[in-house]
Amino acid sequence: MNDTFTIDDLQNLWQKVSLLHSGQTYGGQNKGEKIEY
Repeated sequence: MNDTFTIDDLQNLWQKVSLLHSGQTYGGQNKGEKIEY
């Protein structure tokens, strides 16, 4: 039906990215927060 990512997909992606960059990210779990690597 929909080719775009759902909110759940994006949240799961960000959680994995945050885990990979543990200690280097700031926030990222909440919508609109900045993420710095």
